[in-house]
Amino acid sequence: MPIIYLAPANHYNDYCIAGYDEKTQCEKLAKIIAAKLAEYSGVTVKYTTVFAESRDYKGRPEEAAALGADYYIAVHDNAYDGKHSGAQAFYHPSSAVSKKLANAVTARLNAVCSVTPTFPNPSRSGMDAFNGAGYGEIREPYTRGIAPLIIEVNFHDYEPSAIYLINNQDEQATAIVEAIAEVLSLTKTQNGGVLFEVGERVTVARNITVENNGQKRGRLFGGGTFAIYLDEYLVSGATRSDGRTVISDEVGNIIAAVYSADLDPVSAAEAQPASFPDVPASAWYAEAINALREKGVVAGYPDGTFRPEATATRAEVAQMIYRALNRALNRDK
Repeated sequence: MPIIYLAPANHYNDYCIAGYDEKTQCEKLAKIIAAKLAEYSGVTVKYTTVFAESRDYKGRPEEAAALGADYYIAVHDNAYDGKHSGAQAFYHPSSAVSKKLANAVTARLNAVCSVTPTFPNPSRSGMDAFNGAGYGEIREPYTRGIAPLIIEVNFHDYEPSAIYLINNQDEQATAIVEAIAEVLSLTKTQNGGVLFEVGERVTVARNITVENNGQKRGRLFGGGTFAIYLDEYLVSGATRSDGRTVISDEVGNIIAAVYSADLDPVSAAEAQPASFPDVPASAWYAEAINALREKGVVAGYPDGTFRPEATATRAEVAQMIYRALNRALNRDK
């Protein structure tokens, strides 16, 4: 299972268009890349947590190594003399996969770029810089056994290219991810395109880590982890177009916003019974309660009961109203 460490630019180099800078734009792009990589099976994405005050890369190769990363991918924008367009990527000459990634990424980025690429030799050795000392984000990951790649998506000091960088991040992220998938032979998960609806039952099936104490943890959408302590969860926030799905426990407490690609639907055979054990089929309210349970509006208590004679708290009523409205709003979108 490859682990990819994403490191967007850490310096606020201004674009030639006022109000935009390299750090902010690259961080946005890297998060889109992370979301798209999550659609592929067997890959884990680690997003950097190191943002040095010195605005350089220091600490990132060390973090990547500590996380067991196989690939270190830095996402940057380029600048030269204010008149160039096109992608550029730097690789380590002693790493065959690093060079393959550089060639594939630049080819795909230049193929989709609406501004004619003019910069020559887009794929280059990152160890030629600084009289052979090389770029830190090439040299340092490689010395730690990690295949490095620096992607210079396009030039932000040339107005047509800067406009392209700003307005086409999804296209750029798709090109980068497809190149990575091609080189690393990644395949999309079977349910990568599934859009879960409110009320569905799901299980966390992929990208699970286990701590020393045995605690299982899943990935949070956008970075971080959450503790997995249930076999099944309820979908309380329908899957968005970016793959974000909100899951809750049986009583509606929100657990996490996760990647839909990490989830599997619980089949009808595996799911909980259609009725609560303390709601007899002959009861006058049974049909209504069972229908609301099926729609995810009511979930019952952790022990599986509904307790139809118990008094509902204001919090429980609020949760039921919220679920009903949320389902209606998502259905109408």
